[in-house]
Amino acid sequence: GTTVTMASSTRNAGLVCLLTLAAQSIALSNAAKIAKTKPNIVFILSDDLGYGDYSISPDVHGDFRVPTPNIARLAASGTKFLRGYSGQVCAPSRCMLITGRHLGHCTVRGNDGAYTPLLATDISVAKVLKRAGYHTGIVGKWGEGNFGTSGYPLAQGFDYYVGQDTQVGCHDWYPLQVCNNSDHSVINVDADLDFTTCLGDSATCTWANDLDKTLGVQFIADAAKRPEPFFLYLSTTTPHAGFLHGHGTRPTFYAADWPVAFPYNQRFLNETAQPWNNAERQFAAATWAQDVMVGAVLDQLEASNIRSNTLVFFSGDNGPAQCAPVFDSPGPFRGMKRSLHEGGIRQTIVASWPGVIASGASTRVLFSFYDFLPTAADFAGLPKSEWGPTDGVSVKASLLAETVDDARAMPSESDAPRYLYWEFCHYGAVNGQLKQMYQDGWVQAVRWDDNATEHETEWKAILSNRNTSSFLLYNLTADVSESVPLLMDGTSSDPAAVRARDVILAFMQEAHVEDPYWKSSQNYSDRCCASCFTPGGCKAPCKFFPNATTPQRAPNSPTPPAVTVADIVSGDWTTPTGSVQVRARNEDTVEITSTTASGIAVSHGRIVVASDGMSATLMMGGGDSTTGTIRHRREQKVVDVEYLYNVDSLEMTWEEQIEPSWTKTLRITSAGEV
Repeated sequence: GTTVTMASSTRNAGLVCLLTLAAQSIALSNAAKIAKTKPNIVFILSDDLGYGDYSISPDVHGDFRVPTPNIARLAASGTKFLRGYSGQVCAPSRCMLITGRHLGHCTVRGNDGAYTPLLATDISVAKVLKRAGYHTGIVGKWGEGNFGTSGYPLAQGFDYYVGQDTQVGCHDWYPLQVCNNSDHSVINVDADLDFTTCLGDSATCTWANDLDKTLGVQFIADAAKRPEPFFLYLSTTTPHAGFLHGHGTRPTFYAADWPVAFPYNQRFLNETAQPWNNAERQFAAATWAQDVMVGAVLDQLEASNIRSNTLVFFSGDNGPAQCAPVFDSPGPFRGMKRSLHEGGIRQTIVASWPGVIASGASTRVLFSFYDFLPTAADFAGLPKSEWGPTDGVSVKASLLAETVDDARAMPSESDAPRYLYWEFCHYGAVNGQLKQMYQDGWVQAVRWDDNATEHETEWKAILSNRNTSSFLLYNLTADVSESVPLLMDGTSSDPAAVRARDVILAFMQEAHVEDPYWKSSQNYSDRCCASCFTPGGCKAPCKFFPNATTPQRAPNSPTPPAVTVADIVSGDWTTPTGSVQVRARNEDTVEITSTTASGIAVSHGRIVVASDGMSATLMMGGGDSTTGTIRHRREQKVVDVEYLYNVDSLEMTWEEQIEPSWTKTLRITSAGEV
């Protein structure tokens, strides 16, 4: 009895084991068959989303993280690269992603894609995927070349583009118009919007990120009906700081750098876990809105019945631009956006293809933005000869491996050691929650896993202005926050550190190719080119880039009408107690209506404007009148550390103080570099 029972149990266990192995074999076989097909490819790129800003990154110790259930849903259906690396700031990071080159070779090495747009000779991921028969599209932020240049998306292999081509333009979250393929489309009725109605539930204006979500989803729905596979690059501007060019009374929850649209702006108004201010609430709302966009993409893929044949990537484009302790945005890392410390370049990157890539998995395989192009090309079935020049490697084999949690699984195209490289010119310290450890100026950084040691060492090195005596070397395996430099004056008694220094210095010399438009530094006194920015010309040591021609007006864009004197004062003005609406009646007469702080509209008569536009007469309803003086005023506003804007406004000062002074914002224009 007992023996028979045990034997029966053994046979049953063996049968279960055989059936399990058979099922696994069939699953792997099916996955291998699916993997041979050309998947649709979607890359969702968030703007200024730090390592700790979304709820899938490990080792984040903040008191609160914004819930991102859709990003978590994506991660649960795929594999997380725990050692994912982006660029350090918007434009160069995107250059890495799009061209598969590191920053020693990229055309756009500083944060100014309008200064040096991608060249016609650059090989983009869209051009490569076109070779494999893909239909290609981008929705949202571009930043690698303005309309009319060789860097514009339609000149870089994309069949479809709607969005904002310049990163400076992307600061305007509610633009008057956006690029629409080879034309422009108006998306907001006025460049000057009403704060209350625009940010309220009446939906009187269009948030660029809502447009990105809608058109990204529509691209997927349309592309799913086509016979060929598609590639969509969905590049949002959340949670990057932006502005709303508006007038009128601001809502009580308003935050100048995050004028988030309804209903997202309501999400954290009652957050009581911390004494949050408006900026923190609306930053959280912008992050949550990004998660909603990811959910909309996944929902559409499922609705179109193509989720099982679509490879989806998600990442932030660089480290966080803000480091509020409540969010722990940089996580355990030093630095933030623009820093070459880990906090400026580290991301948790997700890749998901249900049934093909392991679900709910994590890998320590290195994955850099410039690995995306060769990886996408490899999944598209293109031989390496069709990939074009690239500094990256394909991680397809690692993603398809039965065991992905292997730090040594990265395939190599040669016997040459694998390292990651960045370079960047920036003046001024970039301190996150932990301060910058290197000298500002022209900086190089390298990540290298030394597999020759008994226990693999994750080396990170930073060199400023070619000064080897200040060479910083960190062992990230033991010191992820880059707090303990292992070299003093460039030397060490540790032979492993000395070896790493020598190897990495050789990597840095090999990786950097001098570019006359992105001048490097020989020492701290020898200034490097950080960016151009300045409209009408570049400051030394930057220089004029001949291919960056002034973008022409889109073919079908209307010519703006001539401005009359009445137009100067027409529009919406603000006063200390409310607002004033001025509407043109004819060339020199306008009618006005004022709104008090309590919201009561009162008819006020009319204004007669002098022909020189410098003075006006206010005709009161009771026959009284007063004369006012119109003055132009210019103030400057800094956005995102290095972008300087001119805020032009008019001020109407009335004599005898019958009326309080009126002010009206005319325009916000780029003023160049800070």
